Amino acid sequence: MAPAKKKWSKNKTREKLANLVYCDDATFQKLMSDVPKFRLITVSVVSERMRVNGTLARAALKELCEKGLIKKVSTNQGQHIYTRAIADGEEPVFKAAKPAAAAEEESFDEDDFE
Repeated sequence: MAPAKKKWSKNKTREKLANLVYCDDATFQKLMSDVPKFRLITVSVVSERMRVNGTLARAALKELCEKGLIKKVSTNQGQHIYTRAIADGEEPVFKAAKPAAAAEEESFDEDDFE
């Protein structure tokens, strides 16, 4: 009697994502209302959170940017990074660093280091 053939690797299978390929009205409204509230907005973030295809996420981000609901921060080849648009009276989430001249003007007392 021959021994059973040994399997050397147990194939680990990833869960198949069931992201939407077509955008229905409910998904579109959810995209338009929820995505502008995110701090960091990329195609992958929108695709993962909203369960839509990457193509739909890119199209939605382009439309949101044209409407002025989000603002483009950076582009590097195919990766586009957006953030939410700031209203006039609202403080920015990411505050700009002080210029070097302003940092040098700050004086420290000896009491600050004790």
